[in-house]
Amino acid sequence: MKGALIFNQFLQAGHPFVDGNKRTGFITLWLFLTLNGFRLKVSSWAYKKHLKQTGSEIFYHREKKECDFIVKKDLKITKASQVAVTIQNPTTKKRETEGLFDALKAYKLNEGLILTLEEEERIEMDGKKIIIKPVWKWLLEE
Repeated sequence: MKGALIFNQFLQAGHPFVDGNKRTGFITLWLFLTLNGFRLKVSSWAYKKHLKQTGSEIFYHREKKECDFIVKKDLKITKASQVAVTIQNPTTKKRETEGLFDALKAYKLNEGLILTLEEEERIEMDGKKIIIKPVWKWLLEE
């Protein structure tokens, strides 16, 4: 655990990349902890601080279904995302996609994202698009 926190601090404060150091640090820490049986709460101080610096806020969506991350910038909801280690299990895939579709409809968004370790796919339904992408690819794009 201590090693994960030290590595996270290096990524966020050491600036080894031109851009995306805080995102990389957060996702790396989350991934390490998740793979080792820990759960990182969205309310963690470091992630809240990062969101405040970017002018964004993060929320959890729960109406008919649940969605992990709803991002609000200024007065507008801009993104809806889910995070899962894998969605190979049909029950998990159904839960994650249905939760994201529920959020997309609620906030009138056209596209949502599910981050996984390895899976990659595109799903379109009712004029909405879900992009399933490995977290490493997402980090390279951000």
